[in-house]
Amino acid sequence: MELTFRFKFDGVSLPYNIYAVLVVSSDKVLAWYDLTKECRGPGASIFPGQSYSIPRLKDLDSSISDLHIIVWGRL
Repeated sequence: MELTFRFKFDGVSLPYNIYAVLVVSSDKVLAWYDLTKECRGPGASIFPGQSYSIPRLKDLDSSISDLHIIVWGRL
């Protein structure tokens, strides 16, 4: 899975900081990624046009129809 900052921006820009990513299905947590290392780090920063790769989800069943991906972050 990859998170991409797709906004086009000409000039100076602030990064988008990604703090955490939660993936759930049917109230079951499939993945939790804390990119701040328990609030000891800044998370992952990406600028317009850049991407950040999240580790691949293991044992993801192809029959899942209600996958929810929640991303915490800020500009």
